[in-house]
Amino acid sequence: MRPSTMRPTTMRRRSPAGPRAFPPAGCALAVLSCAALACRFDQSNAIDLPRTEGVPVELKNVRMAESLAAPLGPLPTTFSSSDANAIGIAFDVHLLEAAPHYAGVSARIACRVGEHTIVAPMASDASDRLATAEVGSRFEERTTFMPMPFSNGIPDVCETTLVYTIAPPLSHVPSLGDPPPARPHMQTIGTVCFSGGKLEEGACGSAVLPRTPAPTPVEASRLIGRIAPLSGGGHGLGITVLATAGEGVPQQFLVGGEASCEVDGATRDVALGLLMFGTDLRPGESVVQSATTRQSDALPSAPAWCTVRVQLADHGERRLLAEFCVRGDETTQGACTS
Repeated sequence: MRPSTMRPTTMRRRSPAGPRAFPPAGCALAVLSCAALACRFDQSNAIDLPRTEGVPVELKNVRMAESLAAPLGPLPTTFSSSDANAIGIAFDVHLLEAAPHYAGVSARIACRVGEHTIVAPMASDASDRLATAEVGSRFEERTTFMPMPFSNGIPDVCETTLVYTIAPPLSHVPSLGDPPPARPHMQTIGTVCFSGGKLEEGACGSAVLPRTPAPTPVEASRLIGRIAPLSGGGHGLGITVLATAGEGVPQQFLVGGEASCEVDGATRDVALGLLMFGTDLRPGESVVQSATTRQSDALPSAPAWCTVRVQLADHGERRLLAEFCVRGDETTQGACTS
């Protein structure tokens, strides 16, 4: 294999009010939770990865890039800003030979957020763009590590695994009681580590990106909740859950949640729609998912409190992982008491 080529530039880290290497274009958006804009923010040095035998593409100009993104959070977010708040991987896909249907390149990003190493969901590219592209084509791909309530700014350390996938579209969306869907073809074609403002080929070391296993195979480590008015009227409950893997974590698992709230002196069940899907997590890695009350299930007034029960789908049954109490903007461990 040929050695990777690296540009000597490094991404300059700075305080929120500090100077920026490249002034960003103005960006504004009003969205629910998961959108990212590729504005002109800082980028790291770039790496060309060596081609993997048997894969019809090679990756060029691999780099970490900042962006403006609507954060994952307990309830819909509206904001307008020209300051980057997220980081992700950007790379050019060079098609060297004909690719099969539903082939693509996906990125598995694991970043250090506080005391947790959080893995962003890896979405397979089912657009069929590779299969329909002409040999010799080259186009850019980006995957963003979304900001979330557990983070306090843009992560400084991230490990990204680039994966060649062949993933036909799912025939249906699984529910909490369903078995996990069939796994697509996945082949690792490169790993890079971003630390100290510089991107290098290879995985991050444990000293740079530590992974501390949970005491159980799957643990609901943290939850941030909020009771607030909904934009369409009424009130709702929003939550963001962080689940951490321990020794013996299943290769694939589903985590869901349900809530009971006190509304006008009576207790009633509140639908959340939480569905957290964990795949190929190493012990000490975490995943994050948000959910909120749908507008059609809006509550007539603000609940005094809500007890959230986070559950693991285990052999067709639901097993309680943890309970949390949400009162207004505050969340505590354990069920609420009147």
